Amino acid sequence: MKILVLEKDFIWKSIIFGKNFIINIKKLFIINIKKLFWKLFIFGRYLIWVASRKDKKIIMLMPYFGKWPVWMDLYIESCKLNPTINWLFFTDCGLPKNRAKNVKYVHMNLDEFNTLASSKLNIPVNIKKPITIKNSYKLCHFKPAYGLIFEDYLNGYDFWGHGDIDVIYGNIRKFVTNKILKFDVISFHSHMISGHFTLYRNRPRMNKKFTKIKNWQNKMMGTSYKNLDEVEMYKVVNKNTGYFKESYSTPYSVCPWKDGTFNFPTEWYWNKGKLTNNKDDSEYPYFHFMIWKGCRWSKNKNTWNQLDKSKKIVHFDFKKPISGFKITKEGFFKI
Repeated sequence: MKILVLEKDFIWKSIIFGKNFIINIKKLFIINIKKLFWKLFIFGRYLIWVASRKDKKIIMLMPYFGKWPVWMDLYIESCKLNPTINWLFFTDCGLPKNRAKNVKYVHMNLDEFNTLASSKLNIPVNIKKPITIKNSYKLCHFKPAYGLIFEDYLNGYDFWGHGDIDVIYGNIRKFVTNKILKFDVISFHSHMISGHFTLYRNRPRMNKKFTKIKNWQNKMMGTSYKNLDEVEMYKVVNKNTGYFKESYSTPYSVCPWKDGTFNFPTEWYWNKGKLTNNKDDSEYPYFHFMIWKGCRWSKNKNTWNQLDKSKKIVHFDFKKPISGFKITKEGFFKI
């Protein structure tokens, strides 16, 4: 009888021990799962933090046909000191003398561009040769569509951009920060897309945003300039997901200077990648000198294309070591 009681007591204690063991195992499992999820959460936040600090990859898509301008080597120099941004030229101009690791070239003539654009846009594209001031603006019509036309070159990039080469760049990343790159479109005009420098997020919805422009096919196929890249594109982008801030980098245009007057800087200084002027001590993302160069919008006769043919625009040899140069209405000078 005593043995039977002992067996029952053993069995009962075993059952209690087993229950406690299972309960403890469950508690331990739950605790470890919670710890695991917490660690995964912390690690995920860390990855997000790392990604937020990593520079977004940017590529500028630059079709250019005909002949390089005389300041091209200085343009390349200003690209060179923005090493985290890439430029890709589609051109028949050959290679310029100045070379930079972040500036690449794809040989393409105007006929080949017409063929590629026609295929990607499913419309007949026929920009006529030779490229002149008058018909060069027809190429601008296709800037908003570069993300589709050149989509085969965009793998791995977060943003693509379009621009001009009558520009000297400052420290672009100082102005195009990761905080700014949270927007889908970045323009340095407050009232429209800046055709000389704009970035778009590399996503299908942004690469095809130009198709929201009313009657875009006929406007692209037409012979006259319709300002698709700046005014028309501005109408269709979402202003809430766009960054539009005046940079005052295109003086002598319709926009007044910071003080509300039309008294603009008369000299701009590029020094080891830093861009300033003689008006104030601020830095600028770039200087767009289209009015001094001479363009269809210029009413000022004092432009570079009006200078005596015997006069130079670039007044020094870029191959010789320099710390910087200045740009005036007479051209480029060593400083």
